[in-house]
Amino acid sequence: MCVTALRTFYNSVDDTKQLDSKARAKISKACDPAFNPKVTHAYDDVVDGNNSGGQTVTGNAMHAERLGVSCDVGVFAPLGYGINYGLDGRFDSIDAWADCLLMAAEREALRQVHLQYPHGQAWLQDVTPMMGLLALSDVKAQDALDILPNYLRWLDYGTEVYDRVTGLWWEKKTDDGGIHDKDNAYTWSTASPWGPTGTAFTTFLNTLNGGATGVGNCTSADGVSMGDTHCNWRLPTAAELQTILLEPYPCSTNPCIDQTVFGPTLSADYWSATTKDGVPHFAWIVASYSGKVHLGDKGGGCRVRAVRGGF
Repeated sequence: MCVTALRTFYNSVDDTKQLDSKARAKISKACDPAFNPKVTHAYDDVVDGNNSGGQTVTGNAMHAERLGVSCDVGVFAPLGYGINYGLDGRFDSIDAWADCLLMAAEREALRQVHLQYPHGQAWLQDVTPMMGLLALSDVKAQDALDILPNYLRWLDYGTEVYDRVTGLWWEKKTDDGGIHDKDNAYTWSTASPWGPTGTAFTTFLNTLNGGATGVGNCTSADGVSMGDTHCNWRLPTAAELQTILLEPYPCSTNPCIDQTVFGPTLSADYWSATTKDGVPHFAWIVASYSGKVHLGDKGGGCRVRAVRGGF
């Protein structure tokens, strides 16, 4: 059912079938006073729920926050969306509202697919070369190859990986001795009251975020601004860290992560940002060798994988 739902969504945006444009026309005809003279409310009533001289629309149905999803163009640029809305959360068009709903449906369909088939991404990567050979002589194989990226959960951007299900950007590990090296170990904290004073914050995140004062500092050592996009690296929560495991504990693969996606990964414990409730000296760690979540002394050395963003 999930695959069928996802296929239906992508078929709907096929220009030759015109399902998408017909759906948009129907929405505009029903909701937009510019297309439907019978509509007595103003467009602002629809998107913001205000009674500005027309019919009162309750529920703010076209308000971004009411949808429960983020449609920020920066977050969804990798998916090919160009949705814009103001800081107050009001969509600037009915098309933008429709895009946001479609995007939320697509993300949920992808999430369901990858929950049911956790090894699906690796399988698709394995069959892609064979599909490429078949595509040389088979039109249907070429069609399948063209649509394949739409079903991939992880999008590889070289030094980082984007998760289309959670909206998280993950650091991609290396084996080159640099800041991203898989072998580097860091401490969470150095002393009471056991705050973020360890090298995971003062060295690792500090370097990734390019600042002398650590997390959130977007200025490099030479004083040149690095911009806002890559200056918000942080440690993932324990829950976030578990989303990149191939399967729940006890994982049958060691390490329990797709290294073709996330780079070379050590079989080790990885720090999360989550402190044990009532026990500030300990934080939760996730074991890449089994998927187990357990406690670690913040003064000890563990591996790390940075993350940013999220829905």
